[in-house]
Amino acid sequence: MKKTLIALLGLSVSVAFYACNDDDTTNTPTPAAPARLTATLAQPTSVTGTSTTATGSFSGNVDRTTNVMSYTVAFSGVSPSAITIDPVSTTGTAPTSLTLTGAGSTSAISSPYSGTSSVTADQLTGLTNNAYQVNVRSATYPDGALRGAITQQQ
Repeated sequence: MKKTLIALLGLSVSVAFYACNDDDTTNTPTPAAPARLTATLAQPTSVTGTSTTATGSFSGNVDRTTNVMSYTVAFSGVSPSAITIDPVSTTGTAPTSLTLTGAGSTSAISSPYSGTSSVTADQLTGLTNNAYQVNVRSATYPDGALRGAITQQQ
């Protein structure tokens, strides 16, 4: 009888410890919020000779896990030959970092223009730190008919 009582007590203690085990929950990390980006597009003041009343806007979201940016560029008063994202420049021109459309495309670019583009970790850092601008280029203004600095929205 004593052995049976000790065995039952041991079994009860084992069941109690097993029931209190917290290892059955999975900690799923919370995904990082996407980077929300915007820009207001207007005549670039840094490009001499540009005279346009065209206007536009840019909105985008970058998934911080996949580094894929989805975007929409809306514009009026211009027939774009390309839409690019370039480093912000005070001299008027800068090398293109991302070509959103154009650059050899024969199809017309209409507003609003939407798409996706992969970005590098360095480009994501620049996009979220006001280091890039959207540049809408045209045949008349190949260095930019419309520009706007990209800012991150909180």
